[in-house]
Amino acid sequence: MEDSEAPMKRKMPGPFKVFRPLMLVIPVGVEKEVRWRNDRRGVYGIELRLDDESYIDFDFSDWITEDGAIRPLVPTESISPIQIDDFRVGITGIQASSIFAKWYDTTFNPRLVIEGWRRHGNLIPFDEIVPNLIYRDVALMHDYRYTCMFPSWDVCLTLPVYLLLCEDIPDFEVRLSDVTELGDQIRKSLKGISARRRQGEVEYQNLESFLEKLHSLEDELSLALNAIRSGYDVRFGERGGPDLYVNSVPCELKSRFPVNYGEDIEVRVPEDFTILDIYQLFILEIKQAERALRKSRIFFNNLSRTGAGMAYTAAVDQERKKGKPPFRGFYEMQTSLRVMIHLALELQKEGEKAIVPYTRYVGPDSRYMIPIPIPLTKFQEAKELEYPRGKNRSSST
Repeated sequence: MEDSEAPMKRKMPGPFKVFRPLMLVIPVGVEKEVRWRNDRRGVYGIELRLDDESYIDFDFSDWITEDGAIRPLVPTESISPIQIDDFRVGITGIQASSIFAKWYDTTFNPRLVIEGWRRHGNLIPFDEIVPNLIYRDVALMHDYRYTCMFPSWDVCLTLPVYLLLCEDIPDFEVRLSDVTELGDQIRKSLKGISARRRQGEVEYQNLESFLEKLHSLEDELSLALNAIRSGYDVRFGERGGPDLYVNSVPCELKSRFPVNYGEDIEVRVPEDFTILDIYQLFILEIKQAERALRKSRIFFNNLSRTGAGMAYTAAVDQERKKGKPPFRGFYEMQTSLRVMIHLALELQKEGEKAIVPYTRYVGPDSRYMIPIPIPLTKFQEAKELEYPRGKNRSSST
């Protein structure tokens, strides 16, 4: 479709999966202001300001025609990351775009984003991915009246840094280059999506599974990087093998994305619930544990984007803010990836396969939330108590 003013031909909106945002935690006492970018065409952007300083800002108005339709806009300049200041990074070719890099990992900065994009953009073509993810956000705003605090293209600024920082981990190229591995899956999916978008035939649902692949790769790299930072030897798995080896122990990682439609957008912790109540709901979100542990000894399960995972993160954060002494606070058991990996390694030495559920939130104090590793046998017992034989239960435990 050559005419950039012609609206895209799209099917009527269908259900969509909401697995963003990751939990955004703002410190107590910080003044928060959300400025909506909108006019008679609807909402087309957001600016988040904390203590009157801009931290997240995006504007997709160029993608919406005057009558409110979505146009297949071709960027007028090459798409690439741009440093805004020492902490904020954006993307050229978008009217307004910036994120605060350190919110995703305390070591991130714009220079690392730019270098990671330059070094690994040949394996993961971020410049081609960004327009497709912008389309996803515009479709959400236009068809569903839903606007996320984080734009979908932020993964194209964070994933390059993880690629850069993980490039020296043994078998890194396998995860990006080998057929059927995540990097190969991303490239194949992108080829079809970009072709359909240029023809005005892209479907929103196609972008969901594609975005999940991007975040799955990012989650895997993030865990590997932080395990190394915690003092462990890490290498990526060979083709067809486990995702990771930690101190030579095979490990599998699965990231959960909600299967419900729109119900996990807002998460609230009820006043009369204890953190142990939330913890129980969180643990019951673990799926496919037995399948993952067929070829591994430790199963890392990222539940950050599930409703229960976000509620658990919020509950633990509330406990942290109460200021309990460390030896009494339940939350203190959630903060050390190093200790939790150590405990999981000890369990497998004793013949137990271990499950390590976790969440990770973003913001000024980004961190992992990890409870004590769960032996597979104990997890199976808990599931049996919750779903006795003969009752309706999930087959993917």
